[in-house]
Amino acid sequence: MALDATPLEIFLHIIEYIEVEDVISLRKTCKALQGITSHRSVWFDILHYKIIRRGIPTPGTTHLDISSASARELEEVCIRAVKLRRNWVLPRPQYASQTSFFPRRKSPNITEPFPTPPLSETVISPDIKVTRCLALYFLPGRSNRYLVVILRIDSGAFRGPQSPPAFEIQCWDIAEQIGDPRPIAQCSCSSLLSACVNVDPKHPACLIITRREHRQEQEAVSFAFRIDFDSADQPKVHSFQQHSVFPSYKNAVRLEGSLFFASDETHCVHIINIDTGNVLYRLNAPLFQFDATVFPEEYKCLNSLIVGDFVLMFRQQWIHLYEIPGLTATPVATSTEPTGNTEPVVLRHVAEYKWPWRIDTVDVMAKHPHALRDQFNQLDTIPSRTQPPPPVHILVRFASIFPWPVNILHSYILPSNTEFDMTASAGQNTIRDHLPYLPTNASEASEELKPYIAASINSPVRIFTPSDTAMGGYGTILYMDAQNDASAVAQASDRGQRIAGKLLDFVSRPKNAGVLPRHAVDLVANEDTNAALTNEQLGTNGGDNSGRGGRGMVFHIQEDKDDWARIAMCEEEGIIVVGSIRDEVLVYRYI
Repeated sequence: MALDATPLEIFLHIIEYIEVEDVISLRKTCKALQGITSHRSVWFDILHYKIIRRGIPTPGTTHLDISSASARELEEVCIRAVKLRRNWVLPRPQYASQTSFFPRRKSPNITEPFPTPPLSETVISPDIKVTRCLALYFLPGRSNRYLVVILRIDSGAFRGPQSPPAFEIQCWDIAEQIGDPRPIAQCSCSSLLSACVNVDPKHPACLIITRREHRQEQEAVSFAFRIDFDSADQPKVHSFQQHSVFPSYKNAVRLEGSLFFASDETHCVHIINIDTGNVLYRLNAPLFQFDATVFPEEYKCLNSLIVGDFVLMFRQQWIHLYEIPGLTATPVATSTEPTGNTEPVVLRHVAEYKWPWRIDTVDVMAKHPHALRDQFNQLDTIPSRTQPPPPVHILVRFASIFPWPVNILHSYILPSNTEFDMTASAGQNTIRDHLPYLPTNASEASEELKPYIAASINSPVRIFTPSDTAMGGYGTILYMDAQNDASAVAQASDRGQRIAGKLLDFVSRPKNAGVLPRHAVDLVANEDTNAALTNEQLGTNGGDNSGRGGRGMVFHIQEDKDDWARIAMCEEEGIIVVGSIRDEVLVYRYI
């Protein structure tokens, strides 16, 4: 039978067993195979089974419509995805391009959107130095092209009898097609307490800034800002547009859609609707030894995660699970005028887990499907089955008795309860038989529901030298530490810094999951004996990485400096951003 007469279904079946590179090689053999491998069905199946189902990032597909994409467009998506992943998991990934910008030097006019009289006289001198890059945030969605930079300015920035620290918030467009990065919005303020970006790109408010009022030193006020992205192509730098202002609490924890999580001095977390300013819920922390006047640091809230109508609260030594019926169905107000605080609903946790030690930093990520998976589900004629809650990946660095944390990062997995139905609803006073996470009581034989360690990672730190971590949505963790020698094991050098990463998989619970991790452990043997990632994990033909305890990747090393302050990562586009204590932000692209 001639190749051109062979049914396409047979080739589609063959392609299930080969990789993208093999398809490219196959088309070079003859004209018949060139025509077959250029068929849209071929690249549609490759994108579905070789890329999407394996959870491989697809750069440049924020606005891709799979139903109307041509064969050539689908092919380019697959090739770029594999090219990025092959480079990303190398022991020393090579960046394709590097750019940098200097936030303070390119700020023509500092605008002030905060309507507070004492700040109306605030003037920031253009020739001052930036003491530190406090934070870097990618704005989710929006083509992954916007970066929020928060800077702390020297006290000499203020002209007046008092010299409190000044802060500058900027949003930069770092899209590759525009050339050099450029600012699109900026503002300045004093008395900054905390900040966070909105993880939901559909909501108009993209940023929350919480600051302390000058007149009432104990009062915290939060400002929700939006950006006119339609005017982002204009060369003029705009101010952040005020979405709403409301009384708040000093520690910003999370902003998702219209729901803002903030904790107070008692470690209670308040959920505020940023459209109305109303406090909807108050998530109480447990009483310490039944004493309502003591607020131990072990209940300090560090991070949170919303899964359906449940909230996982990650505290300094605890994980608390709260049930909030109807949380995700909270209506968004059409008016941004505050309506005044109503009495919030007070809730207590329904499940808990205590860490063996105090936590210094924690990053969390739920394992959600690929960003393009929903488009394939819409094209699928077979209805999807009810899925259990997603497992949660937790990256922690435990604290120590010294002024610096331990030299090991631990990757945990919080498994989900497969017996829990995410589609089932419950009333305010209904007691569920099962919860999505954590054991419901001490007598329950539920070791399977407790977090278990998946990997231990060498990451030495040094006092007075910045360290940072970031977590991507496709399994990559990024960390900055004080090691500059790849041959050393968990030992900080006198000077220098390293930016390294690791591609982690959601491995199943090991038999020794109940064994506590050690703060100091020789990982050389573990690293050398681990197998490479399989094709199913990589989507390519191998690589020097492992899903559990492997060497990982080293992106950058500087041997004689330690001026890196913060890192941010957009794993979907293959971008790493580094902010320094000098007036510079570095942008690295890996495709």
